[in-house]
Amino acid sequence: MKNIKDFYFLISNTLILFSILVLGVHIFLATHYGNKAIDYVAKLSPVAREEYKHLTNDQVNELLNATWNLPGGGWEYEEWVGFKEAERKSKFINVNSYGVRSNKQEVFDMNSINDAIWMFGGSTTFGYGVADAETIPAIIEKTTNNRVINFGRAYFYSAQENTLLTKILEAGYKPKKVVFLDGINERCDIDSYQAEMKILFRNSQKAYNWTLGEVIGPINFGLVKILAKLGKHSPQNNSKLHDLKCTSFGAEQSLEVIHLNNLIQRKALCSQYNLDCKTFVQPFAGVHGIHNDYDMLKQEVRDKLYTKYQLMQDNWRKFGAIFVTDSLDKRNSHSFIDDVHYSFEANKLIAISISKHIEQVPDSIIR
Repeated sequence: MKNIKDFYFLISNTLILFSILVLGVHIFLATHYGNKAIDYVAKLSPVAREEYKHLTNDQVNELLNATWNLPGGGWEYEEWVGFKEAERKSKFINVNSYGVRSNKQEVFDMNSINDAIWMFGGSTTFGYGVADAETIPAIIEKTTNNRVINFGRAYFYSAQENTLLTKILEAGYKPKKVVFLDGINERCDIDSYQAEMKILFRNSQKAYNWTLGEVIGPINFGLVKILAKLGKHSPQNNSKLHDLKCTSFGAEQSLEVIHLNNLIQRKALCSQYNLDCKTFVQPFAGVHGIHNDYDMLKQEVRDKLYTKYQLMQDNWRKFGAIFVTDSLDKRNSHSFIDDVHYSFEANKLIAISISKHIEQVPDSIIR
């Protein structure tokens, strides 16, 4: 009887201590990683902070928290294209429920996109790190006096942009012109968060699913964060972003061929819907313009971006893409607010270069 009692107390005390441990870790993580404002200014390098000289420290923090630090994350799942920008309403960033960013402090109705210039691209088109009115589409709108719709989304590349354009056209909307701003995001496939999507898809087909990981979730989360700080694990693996070889269905293909096929599909799509489409090639961080922050953008990544640009430039030329890679040459100073995202001043130069190929731009604006 005593042995049974001892065993009972051992198990009971172990479970109690384990519960206290999980609860304690949960409270610590909720306090440390919970939804609270981050002091991004403290993390900016001196050259990056200089790009925000038109804003106070409080304004910079408000802008960057609205960019990166959202309660439910910055992206939401969307069928076909993978994900969309999360809905936001703030002083600096406003995005409607369809992931479309406003060019000023408002969230607009989708009916206003008809007969406007539609602009597609990645996070530099969306305008990560800059206010609504400071994005490339917003500046083009002001420069050309044409309505410009910002369909830019983080990580998007030519294949995703083609699919997104198709879905919007199928919904019955019609643009005046279509503009694509492509470059560093070109890759083999949609790889951001796809591993997580596979797990969710598999689990959704099970009648009942339970794992120990759900019980010790706080501990697992804490370990992931610790390992990330030690450089042994990254919660989101973007190592494939600059791969030059693509593998699919057991076969290997070069990124150059994949990219060429995406441009072929784009030309066919624009022809099918009788659209006025133009593809622009953006300045590559570390390749075009000046990027003085070598801690933020390592030489290894600069070399990869240079190789990627060299690999794909002939494809773009073959399909009549317009290169605005020299836009930042007019600014003899650092032009980025982090590793790859442009500053407001850089956006102005890129937007004016694009605008000249869309409408006649007055010399006063160009100067």
